[in-house]
Amino acid sequence: MLRIHFTAEDLGRTRMAGGPLPMWETVLSLHRLQRGDGGPLLKQWRRSVCPGLPRAWKPLAALVPPQGYFPDFLTPPQAALDEALDRILHTPRAELGRDMGALAQERAPSPWIRDLGESRIPALAALGAAVTAYHRTAIAPYWDAILAQARHSRTRAAEAALGEGTTGMLTSLPLPAHWRGGSWRSPTRWSRTSTSRAADCCWSPLSSACAQA
Repeated sequence: MLRIHFTAEDLGRTRMAGGPLPMWETVLSLHRLQRGDGGPLLKQWRRSVCPGLPRAWKPLAALVPPQGYFPDFLTPPQAALDEALDRILHTPRAELGRDMGALAQERAPSPWIRDLGESRIPALAALGAAVTAYHRTAIAPYWDAILAQARHSRTRAAEAALGEGTTGMLTSLPLPAHWRGGSWRSPTRWSRTSTSRAADCCWSPLSSACAQA
């Protein structure tokens, strides 16, 4: 269970991003792709995407399982894919090592994962190619639809914020994550409990597929 505690000051700094973030859409859609669940629209998306995915995307599957923990460095706040990918590929070695260490607690690391944790150039190059290949096939062709769904999510959150303040906005955000008793809680199959304090939180409106991931 991921739990983030909010103080009154934290709530005052909480805001909603202007649109979806490409790496959140990328990573959370990977959950859906691998799990194979969801309604008719997701099934149609999966049928369209899977035959065209090049082999270059496969390293992402080692970082992002069907459900549960994935490394934090994969979801930087940049709103453009090229800027987000540049941030990912220039992640400080200490941060990479920390995230790979957390991943290793879930499953035995492959040689490529170990190389990535050590910032080795071939491993980083493979990651860049994987993100680019997956996004080009699974996300970019559907970006207009993602934007439309995210606008709907943002409008709903804004209406809730106008009526009930920031707590209303947080309560309106989709399950399985939820707001309760001054904390934002998100269930996960990660075996440990992570508890932290909010600071300058910026929530990204997600497409409906990712919001339910």
